[in-house]
Amino acid sequence: MSFHVNENISNTLKGQYLLLDNDFLAVMFSDEKDYSYLVKLLASSYMVVDQLTVFEFLRDIYVPEQRQVREKFIANDQLFLPTPKHSDIFSKIQDNALILSKIYAHHRNKHGASPSLVDLFLAARVMLTRGKYLIITGNKRDYPNILFDTVEILTLESADGSLQPFAVLKFNLKNFNELMGGLEALEK
Repeated sequence: MSFHVNENISNTLKGQYLLLDNDFLAVMFSDEKDYSYLVKLLASSYMVVDQLTVFEFLRDIYVPEQRQVREKFIANDQLFLPTPKHSDIFSKIQDNALILSKIYAHHRNKHGASPSLVDLFLAARVMLTRGKYLIITGNKRDYPNILFDTVEILTLESADGSLQPFAVLKFNLKNFNELMGGLEALEK
């Protein structure tokens, strides 16, 4: 497997906080070559892992040895930064997730997204940080264009030639404000 990326991606993402989705973590975890490449590629960025992503990464692993390997990987504090665990922050993220779910539901026919609870909360965290965090995901449809702009694309080519894109996304506050205004007008 190998990645294909824009040659300036390291400069574009330099100093950025990158919130990693579970599918991206899984690729890093599953292949040592990909892991080494991504660590080098993103060395000038800060890779951030939300506690819900940790949950998603560790769930359904029932063999103790496999679980320990995954726990050790995700606990690497030289590589991954945890998100803050404060109840006030979580409360704001929860409120944002509910707002985003309303917007997604209202615009479902236009973008087709029906994100999971974890994806809604990751989107809500990125929304809360107002541009300080970007998100890397292989499920772009869970973060629709009505609210997220694509900053970069990392494409993973498998041995069989299949391609899997990973989008680096930024929350679009201007679009959010417009959508929120429209939603509020409907609710009156």
